[in-house]
Amino acid sequence: MKILLEHNSFPALILPRLLGHKAITGVLIGVFLLTTTACNGNNNQPTSPPAEEDAEEEVIEERLILENATLNQVDEEGNNLWQLQVNRVVYRQDDQDAELETVSGEFYQDGEVFLQIEANQGRIINDGEQVNLEGEVVATDPRNEAVLKSEVIQWLPQENLLIIPEKMTGDHPRFNASANEGKYYTDREELELTGNVKGTSEDPPLNLEGEQFNWFVAEDRVKSNKPLQVERYDPETEEISDRVTANSGSVNLTQRIVSLENNVEFNATDPPLEAKSNAVTWNIERNLVSSTQRLQLLHREDRMRLSGNQGEINLDTEIAEFEGNVRGVSEANQAKLSANRLTWNLPTQEMEAQGNVVYEQNDPPITSRGEQASGNLSKENMSVRGRQGEQVRTDFVP
Repeated sequence: MKILLEHNSFPALILPRLLGHKAITGVLIGVFLLTTTACNGNNNQPTSPPAEEDAEEEVIEERLILENATLNQVDEEGNNLWQLQVNRVVYRQDDQDAELETVSGEFYQDGEVFLQIEANQGRIINDGEQVNLEGEVVATDPRNEAVLKSEVIQWLPQENLLIIPEKMTGDHPRFNASANEGKYYTDREELELTGNVKGTSEDPPLNLEGEQFNWFVAEDRVKSNKPLQVERYDPETEEISDRVTANSGSVNLTQRIVSLENNVEFNATDPPLEAKSNAVTWNIERNLVSSTQRLQLLHREDRMRLSGNQGEINLDTEIAEFEGNVRGVSEANQAKLSANRLTWNLPTQEMEAQGNVVYEQNDPPITSRGEQASGNLSKENMSVRGRQGEQVRTDFVP
């Protein structure tokens, strides 16, 4: 092996593009041309023309080594794409890559810093078409205060895409998340989280879980097109008070509204309710659960079921309202009530029904029809009334 110093062996390729003009602040350690020579043969044997496999092989590697350097890449118009400060950089001309040690710096977009990064090491690939960072990588977006952490982050400047192929966390004043991997679309400030995704919001106090989420950081909004679970917890005790699952949904952290679709199941502990529908809107601020599609409700302790074409449950006042083809049944005594509209006071179990009311009970077996009804279905104590001037029709079943 022989080592030759070859300053002129590096063409202009690296200097203007990677280490460019005024950005070179490092100390040039050396530019080396490494030549390895391997000879195979016996000196006692007559010299013969070398076979092809015994031919002298020569491996040439060119390297540029800098310490305490600033690396900079610009586009064709001279705009900064990124600028990195490194303790040490080794550039190999053959593969147009550069290996970095102890990296910090900024990534630019439209002339503005959109990401500040720190990492133990890195690699600039193909003259800057890709930048890989490894080892305790921290990427901060100063536009929205999001901080991404992982052991590996890959930056593709031409695609405005940050790929995070390993376990990662994303921290923000409004929301914190973790996942097996992620992609950050820097132009629209959207973080795609994939695999065992968990997220927590302090205000409102919510836990999110699922296999895939899209976090629109600037909008304080999280969305999933796959099954997800949302829980509300007590900030002091961290006990779960409400839990909802669905096939898809979104959470608007600013508006404090959870919107869920397809196979929605809502469970509350106080009052002890289960609600099912294909579309549910949960207003955290107002403590209101509503649906414009058919809504089924079960009171677990009172064993009362109600359903309607649409409905609303106020978890504060514990009053539920239903409209359109309303059906109610007490599982305890099989008493039934149907109407066009119904209001149910959960603490008192009192109901007010209007429009085409039909009440049925088993003991004694009767059926009453009228325009209005009020009373307690679980106690078979309902009063049915007709319109003014109309009589209530009651059938006694023998």
